[in-house]
Amino acid sequence: MPSSHATTNLLAVPIAETVFEPRVGGHIYDVGIDRSLCKWARVLAYEPPSRVVSSWDIGPTWQLETDPAKTSEVEVRFIGRVRRSDSGGVGASPCRSPRPRLASRRRRSRARLLGEGSHRSLAVWTVGPFGV
Repeated sequence: MPSSHATTNLLAVPIAETVFEPRVGGHIYDVGIDRSLCKWARVLAYEPPSRVVSSWDIGPTWQLETDPAKTSEVEVRFIGRVRRSDSGGVGASPCRSPRPRLASRRRRSRARLLGEGSHRSLAVWTVGPFGV
């Protein structure tokens, strides 16, 4: 398991911010309070203002996966104007991966993250990677 700070933190210290690099080949990564980095996704498609596809480079044991053949994809589509949340965010809709590569154990790990600890990771999309 990762550090005891949170089940979704792969850094040894608390996370100061999560960064989205808005371009194909960019990364999604966490920056620790000590400025350490954890790059946990790669931007595979960047189509403002409606679609972003990124890799999911975290394995079933919450370790970084460096082999792209063993990673999964996450597609997010931004849907029209919706009522803004208190944070001023825009509606986003996660889509099924075009190349699902997750074994059932990995699916459960990802479902746990998306169901329980996704607030920080999904916050990247709340403000919108297109500056919305």
